[in-house]
Amino acid sequence: MSDPNAGLISSLRKTLPWVRFLSVVGFLLVGLFGLLAAVSWMGHASSQSSAIPPQALFVYPCMMAFVLFPAVQLHKCAKKMSIFVAQGHTVQLEEVLEAQRGFWMFLGGVALLAGLVLLAAIAVGVLAAL
Repeated sequence: MSDPNAGLISSLRKTLPWVRFLSVVGFLLVGLFGLLAAVSWMGHASSQSSAIPPQALFVYPCMMAFVLFPAVQLHKCAKKMSIFVAQGHTVQLEEVLEAQRGFWMFLGGVALLAGLVLLAAIAVGVLAAL
């Protein structure tokens, strides 16, 4: 008797390395933004404070937070995927899909926010042109 989840397991087995890779890239970006934030804050505290734009003091920590959430969601998803690929229980597949839901919900929110910002910028541009 064949496993009804064999096709799902095969697909997720092929997807798993990419989910892990993107999670690692996300964590590396968090580290890079953390380093840039530390450098900008140290530069601001030193005598070189005029060389550091004040926006850098807030942009890098915000970018850290912005990248951290999807990296964590992808990491959770990869862990759940590896368990499902190893054991193949349907309950574990539900956990994989729930972990993915958090990631896609975040990206949907980002897309919605970006669309609203774009609409606001268009409205400001149109009003400024009048």
